[in-house]
Amino acid sequence: MRLDQQELERIAEVICGQEQPDKVLQLSVLFCESDKMQFYNRQYRGQDKATDILSFTAENLDQYTGAEMKNVLFCDIIIDTNQVNKQKGTNSFEQELKIVFIHGILHLMGYDHIRETEKIKMEEKEVYYHNQLRGVD
Repeated sequence: MRLDQQELERIAEVICGQEQPDKVLQLSVLFCESDKMQFYNRQYRGQDKATDILSFTAENLDQYTGAEMKNVLFCDIIIDTNQVNKQKGTNSFEQELKIVFIHGILHLMGYDHIRETEKIKMEEKEVYYHNQLRGVD
């Protein structure tokens, strides 16, 4: 398994640059196994099961009032490497990781898949960015 930090940074930069060009993305990524992911999913979403990715944007950052901080989007992503490996199908681990990472970044940009119309928009964006970033493999 090879995780390339630069490739993931590039994916985040491209998506954030197109979706929220006035923002700077400050992103922290945690890779974990399914037992930890189940804990985080239960704690933050009330779902007592593992999932492939969780995405969070920071809230209540009132202490950061400087002009330079108003354009920063503070975010966290947690990725379950076991789930990524389990669901990869014919993809390599790296290919599936990028698919999952794109999905997580889109959540940070405000996309969701709860309602059908939102789901369609998000899936279209996933395909768009996957195709655009194909050369990042």
